[in-house]
Amino acid sequence: VIRNTQILNKDQFFIDLNSNIRSTKGKNAFIFIHGFNVSFNEAAYRTAQMAYDLEFDGAPIFYSWPSNENILSYFEDQKVAQITKPKLEQFLTDFFEKTDAQNVYLISHSMGGEVLTGAIVPLINKNSNIKTKLKEIILTAPDIDADVFKNEIAPTMTSLQKPITLYVSSGDTALKVSKVLNKSWRLG
Repeated sequence: VIRNTQILNKDQFFIDLNSNIRSTKGKNAFIFIHGFNVSFNEAAYRTAQMAYDLEFDGAPIFYSWPSNENILSYFEDQKVAQITKPKLEQFLTDFFEKTDAQNVYLISHSMGGEVLTGAIVPLINKNSNIKTKLKEIILTAPDIDADVFKNEIAPTMTSLQKPITLYVSSGDTALKVSKVLNKSWRLG
């Protein structure tokens, strides 16, 4: 249950976030990027659940992009995901530059994998903090074109020489539908 939300300006957000990060043993943080058909509240819940289940000693953060929250709005969400990539890229730039986090884990689910990889790939060669602070990228059932990942995304991501964990499921109904709609194999 979300008890309350509070809107902060960027400076105050990073001040509060740094306070939280400094209170952890290893200055840890994870950032979760949700997938298709997920509301802000659901993304917050999933982030809290992950932190609880993992007994994560760090700052759990989620980046919520404006999904249409409708299973019939796949293509609309795909368009919004494309528009979201540069916004996430800017957030990640700010995060890696303005926080004291030393161990950062990036986690995405479904269409959030498309958003995450679209944001992180351009940053890898631009931001040296990523190379030292990023510890792992976790893609869970990523709704990413498999050939695009293999040829365009993976070569840059692997240049970081950090673990990349890929969780896949041959029984994922959403990815089966995505394969038909996009006319291409999906990575997840």
